[in-house]
Amino acid sequence: MDHIKGRDSNLRLQRSIQKYGLKSFNIVIYYFHKDPDILLTAIETTVISAFPFSSLFNFKKETNSMLGYKHTKQVIEKMKSRLVNKINHLMFGKTHNKVTLSLISKPDLLNPMFGKSHSEYTKNLMSIKKSIRPLGLYDVNFNIIEK
Repeated sequence: MDHIKGRDSNLRLQRSIQKYGLKSFNIVIYYFHKDPDILLTAIETTVISAFPFSSLFNFKKETNSMLGYKHTKQVIEKMKSRLVNKINHLMFGKTHNKVTLSLISKPDLLNPMFGKSHSEYTKNLMSIKKSIRPLGLYDVNFNIIEK
C-alpha cells in the first residue's frame, strides 16, 4: 500500500506511477509466508532474481536490512543540523487527519499509561526537562549560579 500512497517507497517506482498512472501497473503477490525464521530480505532477493533486472524498478539486485545498523556520530550530527530550521521538517505546516490520529493514539487498555498517573516527582522532573533553561538563579550573562 505504501507504493500506492507514495510514502516510504521506491523513488523510481513512484516517479513511474506519477508519469504513467497506477492503471499501467499490475500488482501481484508472489510470495506469502508466516514463518518468522524466514527473512523477508531473502524472499525479496529470490523474487527479484526470477525476473530480468532491467524490467524491475529496484535499485539493487540483492536486498539487505538495516537491522542492527548504527549511525555514525558524524551522520547523527548531520541529521540534527538539517532540522535546526523547522521549515526543513517533513511535517512542517501539515497536520494529521482524524484517521491517522486515531491510529496513532492508543485508547484505553492499549495505552501503557491507562489508569495511571504521574507522581509529583515525575511531573516536576518532566517540567524541568522541558524547560529551555533549568530553573535556577542566573547572573547577568545567563550563567547558572544555583539550580
